[in-house]
Amino acid sequence: MRGGDGCVDFNNNTSDFITGTPVPRNSSLPAAQCRTAGAKLEVISSEIIDDDKDGCTQPGEILTVNIVLKNTGSKSQADNQGAELTVWLAPQLAAQVNSCSSGGKGRCFINSSTEVQWNGKADPDETVTISFQAGVSDPGNQQADLCLQINLGYDSNGDGSNESKVSSKLCPAPLCLPAGPGIITPPQSESGDQKSGSLLIYPIYSSRSADRARENTRISITNIDPIRQSTVRIFFIGAKTASINDAFISLSPAQSAAFLASDFDPDVTGFIIAVSVDRQTGLPVGFNSLIGDVYLRLAAGHSANLPAEACAAVSGWPLRNDRNASSVELKFDGIQYNRMPTELAADYLALSSAENSSMLIVNRIGGDLGSELLPVGRLNVMFHSDAEKASNFEINSLERQVSAKFDSGLPTSAGGLAGELPESRFGWARIRHDSGGAITGAIINHNPGSTGNFTALNHGRNLHRLAFASATGLKFPVRPPG
Repeated sequence: MRGGDGCVDFNNNTSDFITGTPVPRNSSLPAAQCRTAGAKLEVISSEIIDDDKDGCTQPGEILTVNIVLKNTGSKSQADNQGAELTVWLAPQLAAQVNSCSSGGKGRCFINSSTEVQWNGKADPDETVTISFQAGVSDPGNQQADLCLQINLGYDSNGDGSNESKVSSKLCPAPLCLPAGPGIITPPQSESGDQKSGSLLIYPIYSSRSADRARENTRISITNIDPIRQSTVRIFFIGAKTASINDAFISLSPAQSAAFLASDFDPDVTGFIIAVSVDRQTGLPVGFNSLIGDVYLRLAAGHSANLPAEACAAVSGWPLRNDRNASSVELKFDGIQYNRMPTELAADYLALSSAENSSMLIVNRIGGDLGSELLPVGRLNVMFHSDAEKASNFEINSLERQVSAKFDSGLPTSAGGLAGELPESRFGWARIRHDSGGAITGAIINHNPGSTGNFTALNHGRNLHRLAFASATGLKFPVRPPG
């Protein structure tokens, strides 16, 4: 008798026929209908997995897509011309390079950020599981359609072409609702210290292991997202050395963490860059919910509480990441991340004297976080005094950070001030990078007489941002946490 309820036909008598007791219609089910004369591919299961398990979809997340195909026809599906499976992603999703697999059956590949294909063959009753990952970008509105379009093509009549087409949809969980009332700062707004972001820059840290009480820095970082956890890679960048230390920290939803510089990078003065990363691969991800600050105390008497400056991932998913990459480029171009400033200003700058000490801090953002950042280089400074006199000079430094009193000891090109600072009590300064590089900075003022004179104040603040570089970047070394 013919096997498969009388429907098996592989053109092979050995496999087509079995020994048994005949039944009506040569079938155990008299009403049974034979399967299609050719192949028939069907999606027997599909799912989108969100590792956060928060029940909703957020920009910056990595989603895993699993699609299981089965040939329910009576003939084998050959690897014909054209793809047997094509998945079209919504514009707000980005298929991740080298993330597609099919268990060794056929070939799965990422054709573009919005197109995934599988080419291969499948015998009758054979299943194939296709898996890939997609990053979620900012959809722009709560009603955005993030569904995937699954298209199958198969040979139903055995003529060697995939003439039969079937389509279906696969949708992720709904977009997460905003954390609370009000309008959040949009990720497209320029980087600054009054917003949250996916990348934080702390303007300065310092410590002395021999005198921790007099010189130390408390560094804090907070995840303001009430639903999602975050993994952050923190880079400690010394001003005078080429070495860069790093550490990972995990934050639960709405968690804040704090630590001392003396415990992580003792006896070093510099600045910090913190980057939100995927907790499995270590690749940078969009997670615009990080804020932070530093509380600094120096042995010279300077102290300040300075907020970290935040860069948001503008699209929500900043990179089309290659899971096998050893490094990626973080671009501050207003497309991946917010742009970085190239011109800064200090609006109240008291000149350093015997009674007062103003410390200027400027950090260079550029280079390679895996080896060495670029030096500050040349800064053009225009100082305007309260007497309406101006002085123009240059600061030139081969270190990653300028941290010096604002007086004649500044590291200028000529070894001293290019022009004498005008006689004044205070003024304001415009600081521009000579080659358009990215810089951030702060000013910290210490006045020993502040306790007895209400006009003598101690204070610290980040420098204002006057102009932004069109496109700068950082090379980011990739390694998994742990």
